[in-house]
Amino acid sequence: MDKFRIPKIPISVNKSVRFPVTMVDEVEEAIRGQDCTFSAFVVSAVRWALDNLKEQEEEKNKGEHARDSEYDGKRIRCGKTYEAVPTLTNCTCGGILDIVYDYGYIKSVLSKEKLAARENRSMWRYRELLPVEETTADTPLRVGWSPLYDEPKLAEMLGIKKLWVKDDGQNPTASLKDRASAMAVAKAGEAGAKIIACSSTGNAASSLAGNAAAAGIKTFIFVPERAPKGKVAQLMTFGANVISVKGNYEETFELSKKAIDKWGWYNRNAAINPYLSEGKKTVSLEIAEQLDWKMPDYLAIS
Repeated sequence: MDKFRIPKIPISVNKSVRFPVTMVDEVEEAIRGQDCTFSAFVVSAVRWALDNLKEQEEEKNKGEHARDSEYDGKRIRCGKTYEAVPTLTNCTCGGILDIVYDYGYIKSVLSKEKLAARENRSMWRYRELLPVEETTADTPLRVGWSPLYDEPKLAEMLGIKKLWVKDDGQNPTASLKDRASAMAVAKAGEAGAKIIACSSTGNAASSLAGNAAAAGIKTFIFVPERAPKGKVAQLMTFGANVISVKGNYEETFELSKKAIDKWGWYNRNAAINPYLSEGKKTVSLEIAEQLDWKMPDYLAIS
């Protein structure tokens, strides 16, 4: 767990009809069986996912399904490795780093049976599969272990065999981004950081503000002036220092980067911090465990 490398990302499409879909909390009443009419947004999102997967499969069958050139070039073929320090960011070539684990060791200390016996009902139940030190405490708010609902009615409406809905709206700030921000808070603690910063227009910002506040860590969040007022109000409710930037998101990101570099704040920006995706991946681990380790063929995330 002390080495990192640039990832090689495989893209594949299976030929089956079972997949779960992560949705927003607009479907909560329907999920709980209180309403027989499903949100048009949800139906549209699932249909879009099906259409997109169909297009990918057609391209693959034609032999035309290639990876993004950005990943197929410098970032994959660079091959550089780095020590796993808490403040690790991008590779010197500009690519995003992927975490490499010692799976042989993990297999010797973790089993399905051991995992099933754990009382911890949060993303930290998968600690052996996460890049944190043994001495690092779980973050204060319960993030993860959100419910997975079997949705036969919606599956029938969409003409598919089986469908599940993973409700990450039950996380502390109501989004999957809580998983990434909880990881950022844990790594910031390992780094001894007193301040975490990022640029965002929505859920990443609110999840950072909420999770950091619970851990007693200050936040500086850069938002473009067009950011929704509701989101800005949420950030301020959590006690974040909000900096409104007169410019678009790219300009906001660049300003946050300069401030982080100058003041030495912990960097929670996506596509910069390699630990964030490790927090997000726990939703897949949960789906696998909740389905008795029988993974579905497709995952559609909204």
